[in-house]
Parts: sequence; C-alpha cells; structure tokens
Amino acid sequence: MCPPHSVEEASTDPYDTIDLLEQDIESRDRTIADLRRENAQLLTRVNELGQQKATAETLAEDLQRDIALLRREIQRLQCQDTTTQPEDAPPATPWFANISFSTNAWEVLAVRAPAVAREFSENYVSTEHLLLAILRVPDCTAAKFLDYRGVTERIIAEVNRQAMRGDDRTTAEPQLTPRCKRCVELAINEAAGDTFGTGYMLLGLIQDGEGLAARVLTKICGVTLESARRELQALRQPNPTPTPA
Repeated sequence: MCPPHSVEEASTDPYDTIDLLEQDIESRDRTIADLRRENAQLLTRVNELGQQKATAETLAEDLQRDIALLRREIQRLQCQDTTTQPEDAPPATPWFANISFSTNAWEVLAVRAPAVAREFSENYVSTEHLLLAILRVPDCTAAKFLDYRGVTERIIAEVNRQAMRGDDRTTAEPQLTPRCKRCVELAINEAAGDTFGTGYMLLGLIQDGEGLAARVLTKICGVTLESARRELQALRQPNPTPTPA
C-alpha cells in the first residue's frame, strides 16, 4: 500500500490560488476587451456595407431611369419622319392607304391604340398598346378569341406590370414604332388580300415573336400561332364554336 500523503504535501498556499485567480480574471478581461473591439469593428463594417448598399441601389435606380429615357428617345427618333418636304407639297399617302380595314380593325389601329399610348404617357404606339387596344373593342374577333381562351385579364395585368411608362406630355398624335408597324405588315400578309380584321392583327403580333405583346401572348398565356390561326378561322364562320384552351 502507498503511504498516506502528509497534510503539508496536500495543502495549497491560498496566496498562490488568489494570484492564479487574478491572472485568470485579467486574461478574461483582456479577452472580453478584444471581443468588444472586434464587435465594434464588425458593427462599423456592417454600417459601411449598409451605406454602400444604399448607394448601389440609388445608382441602379438612376441607371434604370437613364436606360428607360434612352429607349424612349431611340423609339422617338425611329418614329420621327426625318424627311423634309416643301411647304406646298401634297400630304404623304399613308403606308396602309390601300388596305381594306374592317371597322373594328380601323378603330383599334387609329383610335384605341393611340389612346392607350397616351395613357402610358408615350408618344409612340408599341405592340403592347396595340394588344390592349384590341381588348378595348370586346366585340372584335381577336378580343373574342382571347376571351374564349380565358386570358384577357392576365394580358391586361402583365402588360400593365411590364410596359414602360413615359413622362411625355406631347399633344402630337402617337406614331407606330417600327416593330409595331412590322407587326401590322405581317398581319397584312396573313390577310392575303382579305379584309384586314383584328384577327389578322393578333396573328401579326404573335408572329413578331420579340415584342412585349408577343411575349405575353406566347410565353405567359400559351397562345401559339397555329392554334390562333385555327381558332380565329373558326370564329370567322357564321356560327363560331371555338374550343376554349
């Protein structure tokens, strides 16, 4: 058996214990102070990042406004007639003068679409304006087709959400953008000599494939060119019975 330890060997000097405790407290105090400094530095960095984020967001908003202004200026210049004619020159013949329009198609193109463009504070008629104009003539073939498909409200919501709004206060009559004019030309080709109605106008918008109207119709509402051709043709019959999608 091992001999028992003496009391003297087992005992500890209390002053040594106090010294150790004081050293430990000092060490912990230094650690706490270091942590507080690090925390203060982190808070400062977080504040700096917050300020940088706010600055970046402001710059992004300014950039978006500048881009929108540039786009409108480009479209305005594209729509502007840069040719100069003598004062006594006869008025120019509209490019669609020889087209036979239906009453509804003429109302959409000449009355409703410019009105929609003005509502968006724009001085040009874009494809989305033409699409909304079609829906403003509910008894036309194209509007009936979209109603049968059950996408009328969705189209209105998406166009209002995505379409740019200008700050123009011009009183000039809004002109068709080159893309919108191309859509009408595609629609005229679809008509192939037939009376130009709103159904052909809708097909022209779909064929474009890139404008906002085409994106809303095809990618969001799922309207394809072939299904639109087929169902619009059915609507032109004496007793139309299109199949809702």
